[in-house]
Amino acid sequence: MFPLFEYFLVSWIDAAAAEHVYINDDTIREQGKIIQKRLTELPGCKENYESFDMSSGWLQGFKQRHNVVLKKKNKDLVDPTEIPGHQMGMTMQLEKFAPRDRFNCSDLRLELTRLPETVPDRRRVTVFLCVNADGSEKRRVLVVNRAATPLSFSQEKVNPANLPVIYRYSQRPWYTGLWYDFLRTFDTEIRAEKRHAVLLCQTSPSYPPPTQPPHFYKGPPPPVLTNITLIFLPSNLPMSLQPLDQGIIACFKATYRRMYVQALALHRTLTGAACSKLTHLECIGIIASAWQAIPPRTIVRCWQVAGICQDLMREEVTEEFKPERYIHTQESWCGRCVRQIMPHTHGEAFRLFWQLDESLPSEGTPPDAIRLIDEAVAAGVLEHGPDGINLDDVETGAGDPMPEEIISSQTAIKYLSQVNRYLRSLPETELRVPQGRTIATRGAIEHNSRIISGVFQHIENNKPSSRRGSSRMDTDGPEKESQEQWDTQTISQVYPSLLMS
Repeated sequence: MFPLFEYFLVSWIDAAAAEHVYINDDTIREQGKIIQKRLTELPGCKENYESFDMSSGWLQGFKQRHNVVLKKKNKDLVDPTEIPGHQMGMTMQLEKFAPRDRFNCSDLRLELTRLPETVPDRRRVTVFLCVNADGSEKRRVLVVNRAATPLSFSQEKVNPANLPVIYRYSQRPWYTGLWYDFLRTFDTEIRAEKRHAVLLCQTSPSYPPPTQPPHFYKGPPPPVLTNITLIFLPSNLPMSLQPLDQGIIACFKATYRRMYVQALALHRTLTGAACSKLTHLECIGIIASAWQAIPPRTIVRCWQVAGICQDLMREEVTEEFKPERYIHTQESWCGRCVRQIMPHTHGEAFRLFWQLDESLPSEGTPPDAIRLIDEAVAAGVLEHGPDGINLDDVETGAGDPMPEEIISSQTAIKYLSQVNRYLRSLPETELRVPQGRTIATRGAIEHNSRIISGVFQHIENNKPSSRRGSSRMDTDGPEKESQEQWDTQTISQVYPSLLMS
């Protein structure tokens, strides 16, 4: 057995699958030879490949060990007469569940900072999306990055648990442990809500069944699902039946690209200075916003196009919510912002930029196996093994300005109080927010007041015990409940004025 060689070969297959690159047995052997040649050139590699032949028997065992399922080259090779039968079979399995309990999930690669007429950089992440059939429940986005702590996280002292996404890092774009963690959490939450749900997912080495973990898996025990039923789409036509591939992923990418360029344009408008790219932290915020911005009716339309939910076919989706129309709107907005920050960009350059990421999945460019190896070697794979390395990446140059220091708790309360003063002075009783929604001005003030109370409690909880006891009632029962209520209702009004006095 050659664990290092197989690790890199599986990593290459994962990266190729993320780019929608066609893979067959000959492709695996060809990349295997490239990987072998590169590894033999490394003085720290102890694996000897002189007598190793990638025979048919070895290849079959390799695919079984790592749950590698090869697909047909493209959906044009699928017999069209097969699709209605699969759609009917899926319909029969899904009709046992209400639309809100039917989910589809998939991962995709997202280039964070690409602009027209610019050279691609290494700032790419894997994004995992999951949504139900009526669009009422978009699961929290999972973002997998190669950096455990990007530079902007360190500078801003970010706690990843407080991000609007689930943030994980890995030297591989996706791995079995992430999939099992997602299933475990998803099943627990669905069970807590006393629901039963069905989850559609691809037949792929990225999504092994919990009952059949890959041979190389060494993580926690796979989850035992009690309230989730897994349905694996046929490997030769997942794009035909998967709702996410009918436009949801394309809408997400289009929205992200528009919001990204719009943020650069806003920076130029507010500061008068050009901003070439955003940080990882800012991009992650845009990822979360882009996912939430997709209208539920657009999601319903994509499930309709998949043809696997007959009860959804009766729902009418107007033209404005169809994914093609939605993507066209995002493209128009993005084009206006690009012309604002890059006025010399010609139409063809913008078209190529837009179609690069926002098109529906298509056959992409094979990943560079040698680069995968060199990056892992630089991160210490030969010394620590695949599980002990951290592939970090650089997101800012040496000449970029350092961010301001994090404000204190007292300053945060002052700022929130000033925002509340501003809101109370507005003549409007409602504020417009994205997606045509409104929030009550009074509700925004109350929300900020609760945050002020929470920050105050944070200050109190971090005081030395002797000081804390003198400023808070140490009681139980109704008196304690009354004191907590006093904190919530009064601190947000009294404490800020004391700080500003």
